[in-house]
Amino acid sequence: MKKLKSILLFTTVLLFISCDKKNKYFELKAIKLTSYHIPREPIRKLSFRIVDGIDNNSILGVTDKFTTESALPITLGVSPEVRSKLYKQSYVIELLADSGAIVGACTVDMGKYKIIFPIDMEIESEQMNISISGSWH
Repeated sequence: MKKLKSILLFTTVLLFISCDKKNKYFELKAIKLTSYHIPREPIRKLSFRIVDGIDNNSILGVTDKFTTESALPITLGVSPEVRSKLYKQSYVIELLADSGAIVGACTVDMGKYKIIFPIDMEIESEQMNISISGSWH
């Protein structure tokens, strides 16, 4: 009985602490590309760019380039890591060709997510499916 009470107390405390994320920051560290639609024009290299959801000219982070022949899924680190206030800020993740043309984009509206432990958030658009991962701060 004591063991059950201890487990219940631990679980309750853990849930209470984890649900208090409104004033915390989520730090986007990696993007995993699981699928995308290949455009008709030949593209050799792709990369991701993260831009502010309100100010599209504000680049928050980028990834290294990868070739179109790379096996999927492919995970790429974000540099610098994008720090955003949960439930308030949104941003757009753009898939870019080596020419700078946007191949696809996904909007990450953090207000739509209720996250307890963000290990992997799946986001999709007509052009691509990705998941983002990071940590709390």
